[in-house]
Amino acid sequence: MSGFVAAGRGILSAPLRCERGAIDTGITGTIEGLIVCPVREDQVPRSDRLPCDGAPNPWTVSAYIFRVHDFSGTPTAIADVVTWGAFTGLNAGFETRITLASPADTVDITLAHFSAPATVTALDGAGTVVDTETMTATGGAAVTLHLSGGGIEALVVQAPQNETLILEICTS
Repeated sequence: MSGFVAAGRGILSAPLRCERGAIDTGITGTIEGLIVCPVREDQVPRSDRLPCDGAPNPWTVSAYIFRVHDFSGTPTAIADVVTWGAFTGLNAGFETRITLASPADTVDITLAHFSAPATVTALDGAGTVVDTETMTATGGAAVTLHLSGGGIEALVVQAPQNETLILEICTS
């Protein structure tokens, strides 16, 4: 199992350093926010960089590439980690394209929406649709979608109202 962990579920083993210059507080332990890290059974999840005031878009973290787009399909200026209600995660904009660190046969992605449910499409290396799942829960709840198929290399998160947070992705 590999992937990235978000929303305070990761265990940090190194002090955080913001990408846009903030004071290093030396914090270690669990922290709210988008925590991106490779995960293997023999490895404690860790991260040493979180965006402060947004990260450049596209944003590369632990070999995952996040590309956030606005309503017209134009890349946004930043990839923004925000807190809405009880959830902190990457604001998916109207669409976020995620290139996985390596091909996977299954992907679990956890999202929270606050208006209209998001749809996630899994693509193989040729851009062919492998699987598609849509959130069914009401707003304000974390929902994990399970996508499966051979050779998933990318995900497209479509958030029709620009009110979805990406909280976690796990691949295997």
